[in-house]
Amino acid sequence: MEPLTELTAANLVSEEANAAEVASRNQELELLMAALADLPDRCRQIFILRRIKGLSHREISTRLGIAEGTIEKQVGIALKKCVTYLQLRGVEIRRR
Repeated sequence: MEPLTELTAANLVSEEANAAEVASRNQELELLMAALADLPDRCRQIFILRRIKGLSHREISTRLGIAEGTIEKQVGIALKKCVTYLQLRGVEIRRR
């Protein structure tokens, strides 16, 4: 067997760190999906259209037949509920 060089050992540690990071992010993504699933149907629908699909308030308003102000309020509610859901499960939320 060949001895591990410093470079090879560093690469192994880096790969392990990356694997751990990927596993952590996958777990956070699963929690986010659960948080979204926990939202009321209309709130989830509006949040997904706005934040995930990137539709404007006007586009969502036209599509769903609701006021733009309602969309803004529902997105805010969804964000607060998702943040709370994640924080209660130990996910650190970084504010921008």
